[in-house]
Amino acid sequence: MSKSLIGGSFPTSSGSRAAGFKSETQQGPDLGRRLVNALNQKLDTGYRYVVLVGTDCPGLGQGQVVQGIRLLPEYDLVVGPATDGGFYLAGFSGPWDSILQGINWGTNRVLEQVIENARRSRLKWKLLEEKSDLDTFEDLRMLVQMIRLGTIQLHTPTGKRLALLAISLVNKYTTGS
Repeated sequence: MSKSLIGGSFPTSSGSRAAGFKSETQQGPDLGRRLVNALNQKLDTGYRYVVLVGTDCPGLGQGQVVQGIRLLPEYDLVVGPATDGGFYLAGFSGPWDSILQGINWGTNRVLEQVIENARRSRLKWKLLEEKSDLDTFEDLRMLVQMIRLGTIQLHTPTGKRLALLAISLVNKYTTGS
């Protein structure tokens, strides 16, 4: 029986952890090294599939993560693209850490560079639905607007907490209170 690992936290609507999901802290001096370390550590301990997720994507639900897992037997790499040019989820079915090398982390070219590395490595890859993540104050403002317009679904207590924090911060720093 193969093992799968999810990096991140996916509590259910009751607040308890969803069955089969495990959260671990990544190790390393920067995002790229933390991702590589997490991937290699889990593959080295017998995991067949590893899915790493960001914790700053309030619209991410358990369904997208499960979709990524279900695609991994068919694809080498599954990526959830973020609207800012990065990604909120990266699923691996093998030791493809080379695709995380030479990336300009924190730029709008992260996804483009990862996909280019995957192409160069001749990996079979699949993109999931694009979602917004939270990196800047403007992202918080956009989240608040999406909440007010009803154009985002918040699937987890973590997403709901991020939304409440966003509303509070945007209100505080745009009204001067």
